[in-house]
Amino acid sequence: MKDRIAFRVAAVLFFALLTTPVFGTFAQTITTAPMPSKVPELPKVNLPELDLLQPPDLVIESLEIETGKGAKHGDETWYPFSLGVKNIGKLPVTDHFYIVFERDFGGQGSWEPDRERSNAIRIDKPILPDQAIGVSGHLKLRISQVSERTVVVRALVDSAVFEEFPPPDGYIRELNENNNSSNAVTIQGRYQPNLTGISIDRALKGADEVIITGSGFGSQDPGRTVLLLKDSQKLPAEITRWTEHSIGFQVPVSAQLGYTRACIGSSDTLFPVSNSQGLIVLGSLELPWVDLLDAFNIFMRTFFSIRLHTWTGSSNYENISAMEVYGQEDPFPLEVPLVQLDTDVGHYRFLINDLNSARGIEWGFSMNRNNCEDNQFRLVIDFESEGYELIGYYKVLGPAGKWDRTGAPDVDVDKVSVEVLFRLRDAGGGRLDYDAGAIFKGDVSASGPVWNSILNTFQKGWRDDIEKEVGLSVRIGVNEQQTRYQICSSFVTSIRQLLKMKDNEKISGYNFTSNGIQVLYY
Repeated sequence: MKDRIAFRVAAVLFFALLTTPVFGTFAQTITTAPMPSKVPELPKVNLPELDLLQPPDLVIESLEIETGKGAKHGDETWYPFSLGVKNIGKLPVTDHFYIVFERDFGGQGSWEPDRERSNAIRIDKPILPDQAIGVSGHLKLRISQVSERTVVVRALVDSAVFEEFPPPDGYIRELNENNNSSNAVTIQGRYQPNLTGISIDRALKGADEVIITGSGFGSQDPGRTVLLLKDSQKLPAEITRWTEHSIGFQVPVSAQLGYTRACIGSSDTLFPVSNSQGLIVLGSLELPWVDLLDAFNIFMRTFFSIRLHTWTGSSNYENISAMEVYGQEDPFPLEVPLVQLDTDVGHYRFLINDLNSARGIEWGFSMNRNNCEDNQFRLVIDFESEGYELIGYYKVLGPAGKWDRTGAPDVDVDKVSVEVLFRLRDAGGGRLDYDAGAIFKGDVSASGPVWNSILNTFQKGWRDDIEKEVGLSVRIGVNEQQTRYQICSSFVTSIRQLLKMKDNEKISGYNFTSNGIQVLYY
């Protein structure tokens, strides 16, 4: 074919040269044979066949979608499809191109292209003139787009709508850019709700509102509900709200406790029509504060033992004060400072002589909720008061002075107590924890002219040093990690015993009220 075209072109050019006049600065005589009386007709010369230069032209021959075989994949429904792409042009397609889908939601004639690059189908295979290739895959539609809706779909060959700046005619220069759309296929979407989240993972039945979120829920319909699936039980929930993307419900009081699946289902048949989200259904038990504190009071009487001691029999200060906690091998040291007064007539030093918390189950410890918030209770630890608790020493002014028992009163400390204020909190997983503050108090008294002269100064030192430091030390000891663990573990044990909970029942959490503790369990 190429040789025939070249021959015809050469003939035309040769004929043109023969008939073109010669111009120049010299003349040349050309002798030719006599012209015949009749010039023979030259053969007809055709120009190159222009149809061979036409570009390719891509069309979609047939789009088929298996509308009844949509399958859920996350928040999408995938429909199997197949189509044929044919090149009806005169030149081959050698570059890659893409096939995308256009959707008409509601069948209103308003086409919306799928601009997700990941959903576009890339074709790299060359297509010769008049050749067709088959393409198959899955049409991907969000469940919210197709659930209970009519969607019309068509395919578009050689489209680049997913590009930020798409070329208007795609990647392939075609003879006709207006024949790239396929036939349209109608999908009548069935009800396909898809659950993607849940507001809480534990719900108190008959009380808490649970919100499930997702897509394709549609409007509230008497034929639909939220089902709670527990073992063989299928229980409709109590619906509180319903929108396209969220549903609120409460767990009925008749629900079983424990791990449960929530899904959307039929109100009549109780048949699930969606995926599910998990939650734990909880029950509640109420324990009055008075019952708990009465029971715990006995335990606390043997839990703490506090000793304040800085006197070793001489005027030397040595602090061996400590708080013993049940179950701990080593006592917790308490910081108790030296009380020393400097006056115009001499120096006074007072050392603590074995001031101990009271022992015995009849006295010494008490628990109350006076002026407490909902999650607080107060532990009061009384101290024994027998004889003089502060041993006094006196030293005259000047370098020659020596500490001596003569000249200083011994001091009696009455109504000595430590008040520990516990603030409970839910630590999760059925555990309790607390923060605690402590106050140490005691009334000091003595008699005699020496005491009267130093009383005001001593009392200020007692409050600023002894009471403050002992209270701080007790607070640190009570908040120590091992102490907190032991107290809270015993507290939980008392709660379980008082509520007569079974071994297989697990505590999930706690709520605190002015009347008592609400225990959530399953």
